[in-house]
Amino acid sequence: MRTLIKVMPIVFVLATIMSGCKKDGTIVVKNNTHSTYDVVVTDDMNFMAYKTIAPEGSDVLTSTDIDCYFGFVATQKDGYFEHPQVVNDVKYLPKKGSISFKIESRPAYIKYVNITSDNYQVDITCAANSTIKQITLPGRTLDSLEVEAGYSYNLKFTQLDGYVLYPSTREYTVNADCGYIYTYETPNLVKSENGGEIEEYEY
Repeated sequence: MRTLIKVMPIVFVLATIMSGCKKDGTIVVKNNTHSTYDVVVTDDMNFMAYKTIAPEGSDVLTSTDIDCYFGFVATQKDGYFEHPQVVNDVKYLPKKGSISFKIESRPAYIKYVNITSDNYQVDITCAANSTIKQITLPGRTLDSLEVEAGYSYNLKFTQLDGYVLYPSTREYTVNADCGYIYTYETPNLVKSENGGEIEEYEY
């Protein structure tokens, strides 16, 4: 019994020391994309952290600053063409609580416009991510396709009717970045008086 009485104060002191060393807040950063991101996490007091998060990676930060809001900025380092994705978020960290910031890749959009009165076929392909999409686009209409960002796509217009000898075609390469809309048009056909096709031009 005497031995137990002597040990208990020691255990109490160790527990007090350990609890005093424990950080009060936990911040989890998760990268759910195929790109690397530079991350800055900061609050309005004295905490600031800079991290580089690998694709599909994560990191855990701890802070003694609690009961305040944390700002989060993640900037894409690779896997884009001209415009890196920037992710912004703000979350409140309670005492002894945990918050999580997630990086998700936004899609890109390819918009295709038929500016003629003829029907066109639209083919959108990308071998790198196995995209194969074929659409019939009636005259004077438009449509769009959501695509995975970070890839190059081939867009081809092929005239289906209204031509004399050969259908008009036009091809584009679309380098798709997160959150951007890319708009492309069919050839604008000039008709002769007898309805024949005499010229193609762009605006």
